[in-house]
Amino acid sequence: MSKLDLKADVGKNRLSFTLAGVINKKGLGNFYTELRFCVPDLQPGFEVIADLSGCTLAFLNIVPTFKNIMNYLLSNGAGEMVAISRRTALRLVLYRQPVKYRINDEEHNALFHDISNSGEIFKY
Repeated sequence: MSKLDLKADVGKNRLSFTLAGVINKKGLGNFYTELRFCVPDLQPGFEVIADLSGCTLAFLNIVPTFKNIMNYLLSNGAGEMVAISRRTALRLVLYRQPVKYRINDEEHNALFHDISNSGEIFKY
């Protein structure tokens, strides 16, 4: 279950949004559509507050859409951006993505199941 909330406060010239729960490509795509309707109401230099603290899991296929959102905000005059996260990091599901890594000049192959920037081991 995901929660994707978006609010444009014209008076404060601020865009705030919350991404929580499990985020998939379809849900983030719908969110991106809503966001593109909100931004034209704001003035250049608008603030962006992104609350990601409740986001527990995201699928790797959302990365291009998330990149499009960030590029859209920047190209439409976003000023200061603040992201709120929590101590346990967002985890991306990779579905056994093949990777190569090197230890002491020796190359190895592996499959990623999921990944986060916190280094925590997560089982579900």
